[in-house]
Order: sequence, then structure tokens, then C-alpha cells
Amino acid sequence: MMTNRADASKLKVVMIVGVLSLFLLVGCGGRAENLHREDVFQVTFISSLPTNDVEEMEAYLYELLAEDLPEGISIQVQMTLPSFDRLTVELINKQADVVIVDDGLDQILIDPYYLAPLESIDGVNKQEFDRFVREDDRDGREHLYAVGYDEMSRLREDVPYELEYDLVAGVVATSPHQTLALNLIKKWL
Repeated sequence: MMTNRADASKLKVVMIVGVLSLFLLVGCGGRAENLHREDVFQVTFISSLPTNDVEEMEAYLYELLAEDLPEGISIQVQMTLPSFDRLTVELINKQADVVIVDDGLDQILIDPYYLAPLESIDGVNKQEFDRFVREDDRDGREHLYAVGYDEMSRLREDVPYELEYDLVAGVVATSPHQTLALNLIKKWL
């Protein structure tokens, strides 16, 4: 009986070391380069929105951003069910320009190394969204990195679904479409 416990303990240690090694590899040089496409504005939903409505969401975004969309830029929407793993992959890949998640995933999303500060959006203040403010240890200043969309927001009004959670959105810091992304965030408020 003692060997089974000892074997189980050894197995746990090996698994922990393996997982930590994976995180170390990803964190120390395994980070993906900026994979954004200059000709595509990518909006990623990791939420409880139905994943089969991609075409409708793209059509909606084309209509919403008609005046702001630069010539030659297409819109691509990705919709996946809420998942910590999927959001982690998205954070590492850096392909999306805007990421929208269910409220329960917001603490993983809000990362000063991943998201751009949103203070430049007219009408948005840190006090209203203070739970999305974080200190950036690169400059020692606090910035607003995400905004929330409750049932009173335009986003929630425009989406024809009853959602269990509020949505939270942020703009990816490495996005080549910062102005367009900030305009979208503002329009949805």
C-alpha cells in the first residue's frame, strides 16, 4: 500500500514539473510573434453567444463599422464557447484585434502585456470600469484595459440573445487596427 501512495506522489510531482516546464517554455521565448494580418480586422468572441452565427455577426459588424472601415480591410469573426484554455491560446497567439469574453473570463483577459489601454476612448472613464484597471509595471501607471457591456449597452441590445453573463471587451495591444478597434468598443457602449 505504501508503494502505491509513493508512486502516486511521484506521478503528481512529474505532472507538476511537466506543466511548469510548458509554462516556462511559453513564457521564456516561446511567445508567438505578432500574427495580425494587415488586411483583416479580427473580432474574437469567447463567450456564450451561439457559435453558429459567425456570418450574421460579420454582417452586423460590416454595417456597424461601415463609415470607419478602411478600404481593403475585411472583417473576420471567430466565435467559440467560453473556455479558459481557448482564451489562454488567444492571448499567446495574438491574432485577434478585439477580444470579447463572458464576464467570468475577464480576470484572465485583462493583462497589461496583452491589451491596449482604453483611456483614449471619449466618454469612457476609469471609475465606471474600475474593476478593469490594472497597473502596468513597465511604466508604473494604472490604465483601463477593458470595458463591460451589460444589458443596457448597445452590444447587448443589438445581439438578439438572452445572455447569462455580461460581456467584457479589450483591444489587443499589438493590433495594427487600433483606431478601428477603439471605435468598435465605443460604438458598443
